[in-house]
Amino acid sequence: MLCRAGQKTVISAKDRNQLLRDAMTKPSTKSAKCPICNKPTQEATKPFCSVRCRQVDLNKWLSGSYSVPAVEEEFSETDMSDLENPRNMH
Repeated sequence: MLCRAGQKTVISAKDRNQLLRDAMTKPSTKSAKCPICNKPTQEATKPFCSVRCRQVDLNKWLSGSYSVPAVEEEFSETDMSDLENPRNMH
């Protein structure tokens, strides 16, 4: 049972636990969007709306379209000697 105490809402532990259980078991009312075309997702192809969008996403992964940019660093002579002699590493 919810009751107001000043500006704060007070809820019993029993009701809090029930609300948490409900939140974890009830499906979300807001529909998720396909990351490829932004249409609503379908249960059979989640998180996509269709098999086609699923395949488009897979192709992006396999072709390298999805990538993390890398910055290559130059190693100094000290770094190289540390790599060659791991006993010197701290």
